[in-house]
Amino acid sequence: MDREFQTKTIPADVKFIVGDYPENTYARGKRTLYVIGEPDIEEISRRLAQYDGEEITHIYFGSGHSFKVSTTEDMSPWTETITHFLILHYWCTLDFDNTFSRYVLESEMCSYNKFIPLISMKLPFFADFGYNAAIKIDDLDFNYSNYGTWTHSVHYLTSPEVFTSWDEYKDDIVLEEKNDEKN
Repeated sequence: MDREFQTKTIPADVKFIVGDYPENTYARGKRTLYVIGEPDIEEISRRLAQYDGEEITHIYFGSGHSFKVSTTEDMSPWTETITHFLILHYWCTLDFDNTFSRYVLESEMCSYNKFIPLISMKLPFFADFGYNAAIKIDDLDFNYSNYGTWTHSVHYLTSPEVFTSWDEYKDDIVLEEKNDEKN
C-alpha cells in the first residue's frame, strides 16, 4: 500500500515515519516515531538521535499492520525493544490485531504506565451497519477471564471526538537514514 506523506509519496517499504500522533489515546498530539516491521533497538536509537525536529516522546510499534507473531518466542524481540524504550521513559504504543492479545498479555508490557496496547479490530464498512448496530466486547467463554461483557452502540462509538480522518496522517515525514560521509 502506497501512502502520501508531507515530503513525497513513498513506497510501502518505508521503515520509519515521524509525525504528531492523531488518534484518541494518551499519546494524542505527541511527536511520534512510527516503526514499521520488527523493531531493532540500535536502529530506533539512531533514528531518534538523527531526528532534528521537535522532541520525540512516543514510539509507535507495529505501524502499517506490521506486528505479527505466532508464538510467545516470536514476541521476544518486540518485548525487549519496547521494554528498553519504556525504561527510558518513552510512551510506547503497540498496534496489534486482537488475535494477538494473548501474546501481548504474556509479555508483561502492560505493567508499564507508559505502555499503550492498541488492540486493533478490523471492521470494513463499519459505518454501513446502521444506527442500531452494536459492538460487544466478550470473553472466550462464559465467565472465563473478564468480569462480564461490554456492549457499545456503534452510533456512540462513531462520535466526532474519537474519529481520526485519513487526512490527519498526511503531515507525517518519512525518516530516512542520514549519510554522514563527506563527498
